[in-house]
Amino acid sequence: MTLGSEEYWLSEVNKAPELVENAVAVMPTPSIWSKYVEFKVNESKDALLALFKQGLEETQWHIDKSQTFWLKYMEFLKLQFSELVHDAYIQRLSVPHVQLDQTFSAFSDFVQERNLNYEESLGSASHIADKTRKMVALREKWEYEVKSSGGSLKVDRLRQYLEWELGNKDAFNFARGLFERILALNPADERLWHRYIWHIWVDKVPFSKIKIPADTKAARELIDRAVFCLPNSQSLYATKLRLQPSMEGAIQLFAECEDSGIVGDELLFQFLFSVKQLYRENGISIEDLKGVFEKHIDSLPKLVFTSTLVLDIDQNFAQDMLMKQLKQFRNDSLFWQHFASVNFRKSVAVYKSVKRSDKIYIEFMETKVILDTFTHGTPQEIEKAYSLMIPLQPTKKRQLDISEEPAVKRSSKSQRDREHASIVVQGDISVDELHDLLKNLKVVSVTGNKTRIIELGTKSEKMLALSRLNFAKKFSLNAYDAENTTLWVNNYPPYWHDSNLKTKFSEFGTVLDLRIPSHEKRERRRFCYVQYSTAQEAATAVEALDGQNGLEVRFSDPSQRRSRTDALEEGREVLVRGLPFSMSGDNIEVFVKKYSNPSSIRVPPGRRGQSNDGFAFLDFDTAADAANAAEALSDKFVSGRKLSAVVASRQKASKPKQSTVNTLSVRNYGTSKAELLELLGEFGTFDVQDDNGGLKVTYTKIQDAGRALLGLDGRELNGQKLAVRNLAERGMKPRTIG
Repeated sequence: MTLGSEEYWLSEVNKAPELVENAVAVMPTPSIWSKYVEFKVNESKDALLALFKQGLEETQWHIDKSQTFWLKYMEFLKLQFSELVHDAYIQRLSVPHVQLDQTFSAFSDFVQERNLNYEESLGSASHIADKTRKMVALREKWEYEVKSSGGSLKVDRLRQYLEWELGNKDAFNFARGLFERILALNPADERLWHRYIWHIWVDKVPFSKIKIPADTKAARELIDRAVFCLPNSQSLYATKLRLQPSMEGAIQLFAECEDSGIVGDELLFQFLFSVKQLYRENGISIEDLKGVFEKHIDSLPKLVFTSTLVLDIDQNFAQDMLMKQLKQFRNDSLFWQHFASVNFRKSVAVYKSVKRSDKIYIEFMETKVILDTFTHGTPQEIEKAYSLMIPLQPTKKRQLDISEEPAVKRSSKSQRDREHASIVVQGDISVDELHDLLKNLKVVSVTGNKTRIIELGTKSEKMLALSRLNFAKKFSLNAYDAENTTLWVNNYPPYWHDSNLKTKFSEFGTVLDLRIPSHEKRERRRFCYVQYSTAQEAATAVEALDGQNGLEVRFSDPSQRRSRTDALEEGREVLVRGLPFSMSGDNIEVFVKKYSNPSSIRVPPGRRGQSNDGFAFLDFDTAADAANAAEALSDKFVSGRKLSAVVASRQKASKPKQSTVNTLSVRNYGTSKAELLELLGEFGTFDVQDDNGGLKVTYTKIQDAGRALLGLDGRELNGQKLAVRNLAERGMKPRTIG
């Protein structure tokens, strides 16, 4: 029996009825609310009416069991407030619940008993019920599957149901009810609590419009419930800190966490971040803010991150914090990157001084010193700096350090290094004028309007370009290094598209560019690149979002991409196929560990409401372990399905022709053409033609077609599963639109 679950509270209330007040605060299910009003039966009728209305508000989206509490409410009304019964029936008919037909039948009997105008009353009620019935009908299959399941399988079904609901438009409250139903069974699911809080706090209200305390009241009530069920969760307490309406409250809560021994880096960072937000929103003095930071500044292992927290408030204070950590982190490249983003000239001067005394060598700062020379040096110094740039560039052949692993051969083609060879330019200048200024340099791409991103061929060319642009007398330009401004984002929710991503990341700074290769390449894994205008904005986003609700947010670094494929390249990765679609990631882990000991397990999220897509990847420490695991897992049976397991290898996928990607064939939509067109429009601009019982849909943008294919194929529309295919797969000639 799990602490905080519905079963736990019902058991506790049976032993001690007075605990029902705690129970209804932590787990407000229909059953517990019924116990609560029974406990309050001696209250005045007006007080009971208010309690019933509160209970109805909190339980009505339990569309499977809310009827039990509503029937108790109707018994009360008939005895104490008979004049309210008619309106209560009408209101109930507008709320989706699986017993809707019984409610309508009971209302019909009520109308006859009261001798009301039968045709008028039933006609109006029937119209309301018909709209509600359509919403219930869309969910009947899910409710049946949940009702037919038990134990952990029931929780898995509810999770699949929730993912389907989160992908629906205007389904905020339906999803809220499912969050409650899952947590009533498994309140120890930390990740689900985070998703639920995010759903209540952000999805309902645009992030930029959230104000403390008004719009966060429901989220604060929810986080109180979460920390009761998981009292040692550092991440939940971090969220609770973010929701505090005052600095005094944040300080008190953080002190309580310290006393309880649950403080860690994540909680400390969130505490400082929260204090900064309260400074912005509630008018806390800068002296109070500095006092809090200075008290806790030495507790973080990498204080350079806190410099980013206060940089946009007080640059001198951020610089002071970095100087305090200079002795500890002078050999850390990341430290110098932050220092350069706070005060470039100061970081160069300090680096030169430290280099002379401590004999350190930081490649990142070496390039900054050269850049500073180009900007401020004499002609002789500039000439010398240019000669120093050559050793900083990677050569075709170099001696391998004895401590270094041989690099994995990725491709015979040279790799672009967009993140390290790009600059940002602000100012009034045309693309042609830019090319004139940068002649004799390799310009790979120029994007943007007033603020442009220019990708050069090499780091050397990047530094030369910065020098030319900043010293162009004809133009008033601000050009700076774009290094550490681009983030790699992985595993974002499947229902997030371009606008969701841009809105989300814009909360932390100005987003200059958003690239979604997973859409363009029609890949199932969801990843994208987000480029900010400054490195400190990017760092703030990493600290705030990495790890939140499963998100991976990191600085993009092409040189690190090799490590993501090491297991595959070295034969240490096993691909397991044939897994039951309903099998959760935890259950998959338990099963495979019976036969092997993988170092990591990756289960790609399923589509169409499934827990997984039927396969998983297992990484092992050695190729021999991988081979043994593949042999051990092959031909095993799980839930009647036979598994296959092989050591994975890289297979070069055939690249689809660009001219065929933007046109789709859509079939099996029945009589719901108007609704289908509305769905298609969510993915982008398109043109449409009838196509022998189906539709031929041509999107203006290739990536929009890719997203539509992934998002709509197999999706239910009024009881039918859509069939969406790339037109090339049907052997038909695509067309283009201008």
